[in-house]
Amino acid sequence: MNPAPAKFKPSRLLCWGILLLSGILYGSSFSWIKLAVDGDPGSSRASPLGLVFWFAAIAAAILAVELAAFRRFKHLEKRHIGFCIPWAIISVILPNILFFYAATNVQPSVIAIGIALVPILTLAGAVLLRREILTPGRAAGIALGAIGVGLILIPETSLPDQSSVFFVALAFTGAACYAGEHLFIEIKLPQDIAIDHLLFVMFLAAAALLLPVTLATGSFFVPSWPVGTTELAIVGVSGVTLLDYFLITLLIVWAGPVFTSQAAYIVTIAGVVWGIVIFGDVLSIWLWAAIAVLMLGLMLVRPREERP
Repeated sequence: MNPAPAKFKPSRLLCWGILLLSGILYGSSFSWIKLAVDGDPGSSRASPLGLVFWFAAIAAAILAVELAAFRRFKHLEKRHIGFCIPWAIISVILPNILFFYAATNVQPSVIAIGIALVPILTLAGAVLLRREILTPGRAAGIALGAIGVGLILIPETSLPDQSSVFFVALAFTGAACYAGEHLFIEIKLPQDIAIDHLLFVMFLAAAALLLPVTLATGSFFVPSWPVGTTELAIVGVSGVTLLDYFLITLLIVWAGPVFTSQAAYIVTIAGVVWGIVIFGDVLSIWLWAAIAVLMLGLMLVRPREERP
């Protein structure tokens, strides 16, 4: 009798490598978004609404190819679709529309700073839903999150242009959508279907919901040929987002949610670095102080140790 094959046990070094790769890749997404909304010099800007439609459509197409190539399409039940439609709204449509609109007037590094709020806001929501316990340390972490936001929005010298405060608020509202997504997934995620099936339906639902809106509002974006900066940037956003979903899901399975939650640090720092390298972003002393305060808040807002 042949012995059973040994179960693969990833090393800690491999898990750290995946965490770093995921954070660095997703941190670049805000620079891809900025490239998409700015477009080529001299060309007219595409509507953020139309750009988000193509982001969702391309992501759905990539997943369709993957599922077809491995013959893994599966019959979906109504409850799967019922889960994916609200998921599409809070994880793709709302946050990305807000991010794309914010990118028209805000540095990508500032948008990335808002990602540090996601674990803090997730904990706040979980406490309100009585799924987590509020300890003094966690309360201090939530308070530091509010202080970090204040350091960005209140001082007149924190941003290069004070008129961009509204757009910064849009970006941070997009981060709040991700916090809502985390809570929604934890409570409602179906356990009998693979994540790539759900992602395919979710992105397809997002594209289907956005298409009539973009057509009705005249926001539909027709890609040019040969492709320009906008088209390449949209493909870049779709690619890094899907790869991040895959890596994060793999890491949760291998190393657990507590280890994986540290991605928020890397995404924020990587997003700031990408913005500085690609766009020459210059951060004020207030923004650097906000990053430090938010990082401290993240350290205090620790997830529970057991797996959900």
